[in-house]
Amino acid sequence: FYFLLIFLVIKHKISHKQFWWIIIPASLILIFSYNAFSYDLFNYLFDARIVTLYHQNPYFFKALDYPLDPWINFMRWTHRTYPYGPVWLGLTVPLSWLGMQFFLPTLFLFKSLMTVAYLGTIYFMGKITEKLNPEKKLLAMALFALNPLILIESLISAHNDIVMVCLAVMSFYFLLQKRIFLAFLLLFLSVGIKFAT
Repeated sequence: FYFLLIFLVIKHKISHKQFWWIIIPASLILIFSYNAFSYDLFNYLFDARIVTLYHQNPYFFKALDYPLDPWINFMRWTHRTYPYGPVWLGLTVPLSWLGMQFFLPTLFLFKSLMTVAYLGTIYFMGKITEKLNPEKKLLAMALFALNPLILIESLISAHNDIVMVCLAVMSFYFLLQKRIFLAFLLLFLSVGIKFAT
């Protein structure tokens, strides 16, 4: 289907509006998909829970320090302390607080964050391509957005890399707009999630 959809985009058989009618409903459905291919999302949940429930610093405390917590049963890598930058903690602690220590609402809030970042990445990739090569805008967006690896890792497995990438892509967009301070701020925030940026 990926190659078929890309072919249809190249042949101008799919409009921008139709593209978003494919992407947005699929994204909303995948918020409710189980992250069967990775346990990282459960680690994100528990890292924020260390702050919101136990009022401790996840840079110094790990999941194994709370062996009776029922959420630990979903996790792997329970022996490690927090491996991400402070910006990721700043984004996830409010979601953990909003989830009120209920597992499913918190899980869906985290997956919603990934979905917003995924959609934001597509949008800003389109804005960048519109500025650099307007004829290829939809193709650039489709190559990324419909890619099965991107869909699985961003929306199903819900890795935080999509939030990091969204901020980095936004940074490039604002750099093209000559808004240097905002571009570097967004790049700094991206690095503050995961140093891979």
